[in-house]
Order: sequence, then C-alpha cells, then structure tokens
Amino acid sequence: MRRLVRTPRKGRELQAARALLGWTQAELARAAGLHTKSVSYWERRTEQRIGGHAVHLMAEALEAHGLVLIDGCVILVKPSAPALSRTDNFATP
Repeated sequence: MRRLVRTPRKGRELQAARALLGWTQAELARAAGLHTKSVSYWERRTEQRIGGHAVHLMAEALEAHGLVLIDGCVILVKPSAPALSRTDNFATP
C-alpha cells in the first residue's frame, strides 16, 4: 500500500521547504531524481497551483528529510533528520 505524501500547492511552498533544509535547487533535484531545471520551473510558479509527478517526487524527497507540507505550511517534523551530504548518492540501483 502506498502512503500519502502531501505535495506543495504553490511554488513558494516548495521554495520555503527547500530553504528550511538549507538546500540548493540542485540538491533538491538530486534528492528527487530530477533535473535542476525541473525544480526551478515549479518554484517559479509562486502563486499558481502546482502538481504532477515531479512535484510529488520533490515532496517525497523533502518528507524523507523531515519536512511535511500541510495546508500551505511547511512543518519540520523530524529535526534530527540527517542533513543532505553533497556526496549522498540518490541514484536507484
């Protein structure tokens, strides 16, 4: 059974979540298995509703590092979650 991952509704929520972790767009892209241009594209939609597979992947990556997006708010639920290392490998075997 798949678990529910709450996705951001607007690009500004995505930006806020990434900033809370201290990540660059490239770091979020790597954690989500996406290209940096994809993160940039969705973050630029600051006031528009966003969605789709790429947004879901970014939400999963953020949640894996302790962030949950609920009703337009970014909540740090696991402050002891490990920080993303620049040497972490997120490639799927």
